[in-house]
Amino acid sequence: MNVGGEREQEQEQEQERKKEREHRESRETAVPVREQVNPQHCWNTADIYPDSKAWYSDHGRLRNSLKQLKAYRGTLGSSPRQLLSGLESWFFLHKLLEKLEVFAFLNRAADGGCHENQQIDDQIRITSAEVEQAAGFFEPEILDLDPGYIAAAFHQEPGLLPYKRAIDTIIRRKPHILTEREENLTALWDGTRITRKAFTELVTADLDFGRVEVPIESQNNPQLQGRLMKQLPLTRANLSRFLIHPDREVRRQAYLHTYKVYDQHKHTLAALYEGSIRRDIVSARTRKYTSCREMALFPDAVPEKVYDSLIGAVRKRLPEFHDFFRIRKKQLGVSILRPYDLSVPLAPQQGIAFSYNQAVDLIIESLRPFPASYTDMLRNGLLAGWVDRYENRGKQAGAFTAGYYGFGTRKDGRGTESNSDTGDGGGPVHPYILVNYKPEVLRNLFTLAHESGHAMHTWYSIKNNPFSCYQYSILEAETAANVHELLLYRHLIAEEQDPSRKAFFLERQLGDLIAKLLRQTMLAEFEHAVHREAEEDRPITTDMLRKTFRNLAADYYGPEVIPEVVSDLEGLTIPHLYTRYYVYTYPLGASAALAAAEAVAGGEGAAADRYLEFLKSGGSRDPADALRMAGVDILDSFTLEKALDYTVRLMRDYRQLR
Repeated sequence: MNVGGEREQEQEQEQERKKEREHRESRETAVPVREQVNPQHCWNTADIYPDSKAWYSDHGRLRNSLKQLKAYRGTLGSSPRQLLSGLESWFFLHKLLEKLEVFAFLNRAADGGCHENQQIDDQIRITSAEVEQAAGFFEPEILDLDPGYIAAAFHQEPGLLPYKRAIDTIIRRKPHILTEREENLTALWDGTRITRKAFTELVTADLDFGRVEVPIESQNNPQLQGRLMKQLPLTRANLSRFLIHPDREVRRQAYLHTYKVYDQHKHTLAALYEGSIRRDIVSARTRKYTSCREMALFPDAVPEKVYDSLIGAVRKRLPEFHDFFRIRKKQLGVSILRPYDLSVPLAPQQGIAFSYNQAVDLIIESLRPFPASYTDMLRNGLLAGWVDRYENRGKQAGAFTAGYYGFGTRKDGRGTESNSDTGDGGGPVHPYILVNYKPEVLRNLFTLAHESGHAMHTWYSIKNNPFSCYQYSILEAETAANVHELLLYRHLIAEEQDPSRKAFFLERQLGDLIAKLLRQTMLAEFEHAVHREAEEDRPITTDMLRKTFRNLAADYYGPEVIPEVVSDLEGLTIPHLYTRYYVYTYPLGASAALAAAEAVAGGEGAAADRYLEFLKSGGSRDPADALRMAGVDILDSFTLEKALDYTVRLMRDYRQLR
C-alpha cells in the first residue's frame, strides 16, 4: 500500500483543480478584448463608413476639395453668387472633415490598441491641420469685405441666408482673427490635441493599475463569508465600481493602487498638463485676448463675471457641504473620512442593480413629460445601435456622445448620406454614445441618462439646422444632459415606496449634485488658478500643481475629509482639464437643467414644448438666448443660487430620512 504515492497523487490532483479554478476565475473577471464583446452591444461605425477603404476614399475626396477651395482666394467679394459658392465649398470641406474625424475618433475610442484605428486617427489629425491651413485665407477675406456689400449680398442672394449666423460670428470675432499668413502658421501645430492624446494614451493604454482583492460572498457556508477572496482587474474605467464597495479595505486598495501608479508618473502627467496650458496661453496672446479664460468664454458670449459668481456662490455655502461630510463620517462609523469614503452609499443598497435594458426602461419612463416621438426615438436608439455598452481592453474610460452632420437611410447596417443639408435622403445619421456600463454601479444608470440627453440634443439640432449652425455650445450640451438625469432622479424617488430605498436614491442624487456643484466648481477654480500663474510667467511645476489642488480641496471639502498623501495628484488626472475652461459648464449646466427640469416635470404651461424648441435651436443662437427659450436665464445669478438652495434642502431632507 503506497500511502505516500496516493497522497502525492491527491495533492497533484488538487493542484490541477486549483489551477483550473483560477484559470476559470481569471477568464470570468478579465476585461475582454474587443473581439470577445457581443456585436449587438457595440455601436456600428459602418453606419458612417463600411470599412477603412471607404474612409480612405473619402479622405482622398477631402484632399481634392482642398485644391478646389484655394480657387476662391481673392474672389469672395466679386459677387454675392461667388460669396455663396465659396461658403458652400468651405462648409462642405468642414462637413466632410467632421465625418472623417468622427469615424476615426469612435474607432480609436472603442479599441485604442488596434493599429489600424491608431493609424487612421493619427492621419486625420494631420489632415485636419492641413485643412485649417488651406482655409486660413477664408475668414480674413470675409472680414475685409465692406459691411455694406455683405448686407446687400443677403438681399440679392437668398441662398446666403443659412450662412448669416456663421458670417455674423466671424464678424464678431474680428478682433481675434489673424491675417491669412498668421492663420496658416497657427494651423500648423495643434498642441492641445497632442498633449491630450498623449495623456489619454498614457492613462488608458500604458498604465497598469493591477488587481484588487475583493471578498467573495459565500452563501453556502456563512462561516467563510469575507474570508474567500478573488482578485479583480483595476482599470481607469472601473475604479468607480470599487469606490462604492461596502468593504472599506477594497475601496482603500483600489484608490491607493490607482494613485500609486499615478505617483510613479507624476512628472509626466504634470508636464502634459503644463503643455496644454502653455498652448492655451500662446493661442490667447496670438489672438489678442486678455486671458485664456476670456478666449474660452468668448464664443459662448458668457461674461467672465459669471465664472467668478459661480465660485463665489459655492464658496458661500461651503459650511453646509462640510456639515454633510460630518454626517457621512458619523454614519460610516469611521474616525477619519478619506476621499475613497465619499462615494460609497450611506443608505443600504439592498442589491439595487439594473441591467442595461432595465436602465433603458427607467430612463424612458422618467421622460414621460415629453411626447412619444421623443421617447420612442430614444428607446430605439439605446437598444439598437447608438450605444457601445460595456468595457473592453483598449476602450476609452468614462463616457461621451459624438455625432456628425449627415442625413441618410439605414440599409444593411450602413448609412447613405444625402448630398443635401436639408435631409432629402432621410433622417439624421444617429449619434454615438460610449459608456462602460456596469449594472451594480448606479452612477452608470445616470451616466447613460446623461449621455442620452446629449444624443437627443444632437439629433434635434441636426434635424432642424443647416450644417453652418448646428453645433451647440458645451454649456447648452451640459444643460440638456442634466435635464435627463434630474428627471430620472425625480422619477425614482417619487415612485419608490420603500423608505430605505428612497433614502438611497435621495443620497445618490445628493452625491451627484455635490460632484457637479462642489467638485466641478473646485476644479474650475483650480484650472483658473493654474492658468493665471502661467499667464504671469511663473513656473508650472509638479509641486505647484499639487499644492494648488491640495489647498483648494482643503477649502472645498473642509476639515472632515482627510486626504491621502497622493490625493493631490487628482488635478493631474482629469481629462476635461485638457479642454480649456470646460469644467465650469458642469455646475452652470446643472443649475440651468434644474430650472428647466422642474418646469417640465411640473407641467408648467408648455414647458416641454419650449424645451424641445431649445434643443431644435442647436447652435443657431448664443447659449444664453437659446436657454431662454427653455425658460432659463443662465446669466442671472438667481438660477445658480436656486440650484444651490435646492441642494441644501436635499441635504436637510436626507438628514430627516436618516
